[in-house]
Amino acid sequence: MADLFEVNRSGFYRWENKPPTNREKENEKLKGKIMTIQESSRYSYGSPRMKKQLEKYGYIANHKRIARVMRENDLNFHRKKKYKITTDSSHDYKASENLLNRKFKVNQLNKVWVSDITYIWTCEGWFYLCVIIDLCSRMVVGWSISSKIDTELVLDAFGKAYSIRKPAPGLLFHTKTCRKTGRNISALFHLSLPL
Repeated sequence: MADLFEVNRSGFYRWENKPPTNREKENEKLKGKIMTIQESSRYSYGSPRMKKQLEKYGYIANHKRIARVMRENDLNFHRKKKYKITTDSSHDYKASENLLNRKFKVNQLNKVWVSDITYIWTCEGWFYLCVIIDLCSRMVVGWSISSKIDTELVLDAFGKAYSIRKPAPGLLFHTKTCRKTGRNISALFHLSLPL
């Protein structure tokens, strides 16, 4: 390593093993205080607000130094994840009857399936995940992911679950109203399944 940087070995080892300077010690203390404040505030403070908070605790430092220590140690303000609205109640569709009626205790496989849709932020944008769970086993029986939240998302997840599990007639599939179409998809399945 010393040859690479064209320095003598003794100078390199002296530099490598030197004790921390007073400034480095102070920066470590500052880092610890910033970390404590950021963890308690869920990383909601930027450097100006952090400076004010540190002053409340009696620690005086330049705002540029605080910003540098925060940046070097990845202690910056973390933006909260965007909130995505997935329910649209402004439609004229009549809701289907709630056949499940909060009866979540089921003692036979493939009798009651429930589903929900959640959203996931990725570097490519929002993706929607539909998961179908058997209420007896509490196991995922089918799922689908798409960049669009629509009836097809649930139909795809249901198709996968149905082809794997092959439930007998009488399956109850409960889902929420679809945001885009306003239709309760479980009503479609009651019509399409051989009940």
